[in-house]
Amino acid sequence: MNQKQPWTILFLMLLLPCVYAHAQANEVSITLQSGEVIRGKLISEANGVVELKHAILGDLKINRALITDIASTPQVELKPSESASIA
Repeated sequence: MNQKQPWTILFLMLLLPCVYAHAQANEVSITLQSGEVIRGKLISEANGVVELKHAILGDLKINRALITDIASTPQVELKPSESASIA
């Protein structure tokens, strides 16, 4: 076995959770002054503009002055119930 291989595997095992956490961290909920909430992936926040990728609406650019809150959205993994059955 190559001496570099165990270190490579260990490095990848330590790196993957960090990459996964970062990928999940950019999911946000944006609350507008009107009370509406928009959820999506944060693309950027610069020069008074927040750019968001919405699942249906696509890329949105929102003036920061119209936003009252930006919160990270936790990802929930849904698992089917053991008692559930498909009819």
